[in-house]
Amino acid sequence: MGRPRLHDEQTAGALLRVAEQIAESEGWEALSARRIADAAGTTTRAVYSGFGSMPGVIAALGSRGFDLLREYIEQLPVTDDLVADVVAAGAVAFRNWAAEHRALFEVSIQRRDLPPAVSEQTRAAASRAWGPLHERLQRLPRKHLRGRSVALAGVEFHVACEGLASLDLRTKVSESMPGIWEDTLRSLVVGWAHNPPS
Repeated sequence: MGRPRLHDEQTAGALLRVAEQIAESEGWEALSARRIADAAGTTTRAVYSGFGSMPGVIAALGSRGFDLLREYIEQLPVTDDLVADVVAAGAVAFRNWAAEHRALFEVSIQRRDLPPAVSEQTRAAASRAWGPLHERLQRLPRKHLRGRSVALAGVEFHVACEGLASLDLRTKVSESMPGIWEDTLRSLVVGWAHNPPS
């Protein structure tokens, strides 16, 4: 019988949840292997054996952020209103994800001060995250996209979502923001049918 792994995926998940909480409440500068280990009730060995280094922790947080975003989109219902389903991927899924995981939004989407190697490690998770969005975009009639590829439409949609989320998080509490998300994204998606890409 083999020896049990000292630091398994459950431990790694707990460390990432703690690291996210620290970054959320105290800022990214507060993150260290010792701080994460102490908060999780384990040792720095668990941090280094699970992630290799602190940049490895940051990369794992970025991947976790994208994986959670994918789950938020996948949990949305699929309806007969194709435009509404695309809009919901941003106005509901992306908005809720960014609000509930602000630190992960920063590291996954905004990628503030990340070394190139760290950003590279999150690329696979980013591709997984946009898969459910692209599925919704692919349901739109080809003529609706007016010559846009699904990839280009996805980039345009992402740009709008990132900008909206940044504004939303800065304002913190605004009764107008849900409507602004909805109006902006609906205008974008409906507008594709009337405006060919530049």
